[in-house]
Amino acid sequence: MTSMWLPWAIVALMFLTSAWAFTQTPEGARLPMQWGIRGDVNWRAPRAVALLFSPVLAVITLGLLYWLAGPSLAELGWLTLFIAAIFAVTHGAYVFFALRDVNAPNK
Repeated sequence: MTSMWLPWAIVALMFLTSAWAFTQTPEGARLPMQWGIRGDVNWRAPRAVALLFSPVLAVITLGLLYWLAGPSLAELGWLTLFIAAIFAVTHGAYVFFALRDVNAPNK
């Protein structure tokens, strides 16, 4: 059985990644939130909103899963770990591409 705290530790790592990325972006920067098929940015959000979107969504998703699962949560241990890991990987990729966009030399 997977530990119940491990998915939350992964989410905490997402928040730490966001805090680090926040320090790497200039004040007032707007980070991309969506890219088009050709790699152009479709829309941007303030850096705090952009960097906290995924971790907060992960908290809501895992919280709802824990709440809905109730007593049978122990059976969902690997599922919660998998969901948290997917959130962490996609958030890491997002931070990488968002920082690359903001720090691009043509900006």
